[in-house]
Amino acid sequence: MNLPVYYYVLGTPLGVLGLFRWGCWLVRRIPAVLYRPVMEEHRLSMSLVVPVYQEDPHVFAAAIESWLAPAGEGGEIAAAGGGGRGAGGHEPIPHGALSETDRDDWAWASEAAARDVADGRAEQAVVCCWTGTGASIAANKVAGIRAALCGDGPTAAGARRWNDANVLALSLRATSEAELGEILDAWFGGAPSSEGEDRANVEHLRDIERR
Repeated sequence: MNLPVYYYVLGTPLGVLGLFRWGCWLVRRIPAVLYRPVMEEHRLSMSLVVPVYQEDPHVFAAAIESWLAPAGEGGEIAAAGGGGRGAGGHEPIPHGALSETDRDDWAWASEAAARDVADGRAEQAVVCCWTGTGASIAANKVAGIRAALCGDGPTAAGARRWNDANVLALSLRATSEAELGEILDAWFGGAPSSEGEDRANVEHLRDIERR
């Protein structure tokens, strides 16, 4: 049976498109059918991060309290919005929502914690707010403060090493209790780099403040 030419003109592209779509489906379907879960013991390390949506700063306080301090002496830690004994043997100085006398707004609480560090009453500070950005901005307004907003352990370790950060800023919205423990371990277990290039960058920050 002879078909009109326009049947071929219209039908051929549609047929090719249909074959292409079926091919794409098969590419996904075949591996899905053949997939079998790995039943052997896993040897690679894995990290599961579960974000929390809890604005109450006392949740952070409880999490930090559960983070057991190792034996040994520590220094003073100014905490705005999160506290409790922990942080590598340090004794917190509470501010904000954890203080009966301080104003608990993030700008005032973060400033108070940062000034403890700047004035020598504390070695470091931990500040937090819903996103963490406001707390870090407020702390960085205080001369001599290098606040770092950290969402994971490697970021905290890098802030301590390369930036000599002295105020840790945290997000109440996005930091889970498990992630908090990793961040605190990395932060208080870290130390500033002694490399000349790293020290030069930190010194330049002081030069910027004096201008």
